Amino acid sequence: MNKSNALLLFVASVGLIVVAILFTSIIAKTRDTTVRQDTRAKASAQSMTVFYGKVHSYESTTGTLIVDNLMFDDSNGKPLGTWNVHVPSNFDASKFPAGSEIRIGANPETFNITENTLTAKEIAKK
Repeated sequence: MNKSNALLLFVASVGLIVVAILFTSIIAKTRDTTVRQDTRAKASAQSMTVFYGKVHSYESTTGTLIVDNLMFDDSNGKPLGTWNVHVPSNFDASKFPAGSEIRIGANPETFNITENTLTAKEIAKK
């Protein structure tokens, strides 16, 4: 192979590499990015675990709702016992007198089984 053929082969190879890079960048820019954004939004969203129970009492000094028979929404009626639920700042204790059946939405990371406590994001009547 002489020098002119080697040079031509080298230039052609570099040219094909440049064309491949250009096509890759064009495809990447025109590709739909909503799928990636939706996945990121779902991953960053805090999931909530739902609990049910019955109000025993409310401790206004600590902002704690004492809940009897707390259970997961999918536990088929198997209560976890009495729990101390830290209420959200907008909680109105007058709407939940003793004996009220309630639904609690809580961040699973606040569920402390050793101390029987959790922090509610939302509380509503069942």
